[in-house]
Amino acid sequence: MAEEEKNQSQETSAEETPIKPAFYGSGDYSLDAKGRTIVPVAYRKSLGSTFTISITRDGKGIGLYPTEVFNELFNDVFSLNQRRSAVVIYRNIMAKYSFPDCTVDGQGRILLPAKLRAALLKDATDVEISGAIDHVRIVSKQVAEEEEKSFFDNRESILDEIATMLDQLNQ
Repeated sequence: MAEEEKNQSQETSAEETPIKPAFYGSGDYSLDAKGRTIVPVAYRKSLGSTFTISITRDGKGIGLYPTEVFNELFNDVFSLNQRRSAVVIYRNIMAKYSFPDCTVDGQGRILLPAKLRAALLKDATDVEISGAIDHVRIVSKQVAEEEEKSFFDNRESILDEIATMLDQLNQ
């Protein structure tokens, strides 16, 4: 009996353990004329030798996803009701703007696919590359500045909302 309780306890702990974060920090970079940018050294190992370039979950930027993370994300979308038009639209956009098996070149750069650049970065040549816990996020410098301004202008209500959600989780 004690052994069974021990096993159940270990299973519960494993399920409650959060994803091990891998991507933190941010920096300002530029795109060259071909649409290439540097992948910061701090992110390369966690991305793996190949990774997927896609649209971010919020649809505002380009995400560099380790293969395992991208597969989980795509499986999550496929687990949703495929009869709902919003799910179908999101799934199709994800597929359209996803490019698997990407690598960095010998100089640590990636070529961002032209279709993805046009849709999300427009004509921007200055970008912010930042860690987003389980992926790397690339947005135009303008979008990054707007998001930061919005956060700092609304931080009290954002933090209150997060506190409410945490309280609900702990009940």
